[in-house]
Amino acid sequence: MRLIIPIAAISIIIASVTFFSYPRQPDVQRIRVGTAELDVLMADSYAEQVQGLSGTEISTLGADGMLFLYDLEKERTFWMHEMNYNLDMIWIQGNEVVKIEENIPAPMEGETPIRFHSTPYTIDAALELPAGGVGQFEIRVGQVIDK
Repeated sequence: MRLIIPIAAISIIIASVTFFSYPRQPDVQRIRVGTAELDVLMADSYAEQVQGLSGTEISTLGADGMLFLYDLEKERTFWMHEMNYNLDMIWIQGNEVVKIEENIPAPMEGETPIRFHSTPYTIDAALELPAGGVGQFEIRVGQVIDK
């Protein structure tokens, strides 16, 4: 009996570590911006928001972009750390596109990544698309987003 309890405890620990360290499948959801439908990766946890699209390749992205959702509406800052391609950024307040930035350049090797801001808007969501996505999906300021 004394041996069973430690073995059971070790088994539970191993199972927990395996479960929580196993890579989670990306959460892809369909959203609508204006009349366009996009499949986006959802960044709703802090870890996903910090990682963003850094280190990804367009060819293996598996989605049109990434939607960042926040609990609180405030001014936000993003940066292009370890980005491999240029981005379009759509800043969202409530369910409305309030600001768009197009073709934000990915850093060249050894270059300090660009930082960009939602200022003067407080936002509760942001949508990152590979550069050209704003034009491709005809996204405009004032459009409503269904997220």
